Amino acid sequence: MNAASGPEHLLRHLLQGSGALIVWALHFFGVYGLVAAGCCTAFAQTTWFGMSALRVLLWALSALAALAITWLIACGLRRPPSVLRSAGVLGGALALLGVAWTTLPMSFWALPLCRCGP
Repeated sequence: MNAASGPEHLLRHLLQGSGALIVWALHFFGVYGLVAAGCCTAFAQTTWFGMSALRVLLWALSALAALAITWLIACGLRRPPSVLRSAGVLGGALALLGVAWTTLPMSFWALPLCRCGP
């Protein structure tokens, strides 16, 4: 068995095809964890730039995830046409849609409901 067909080669191909979806999954769990942990704390009442600090951090994490996914899509488009390239690019498009689908409801509907008290 040569080095090009070993486990490292398989892992590289898996990451090329599903790297953007992994970024989306990390974003999903990170955003929900952030809102769940920060909702009933003083951090939720703090304001940055005239908005809730929790909302600013949510949008910053979402922008970072979108930039990472866009970079992965751009790297995929530089590869020669193949099934792996198509999986990476289409998975990246799905991941961008997923980041927006997670961010918008959390920012506009979940955060305003973030009120704790007796």
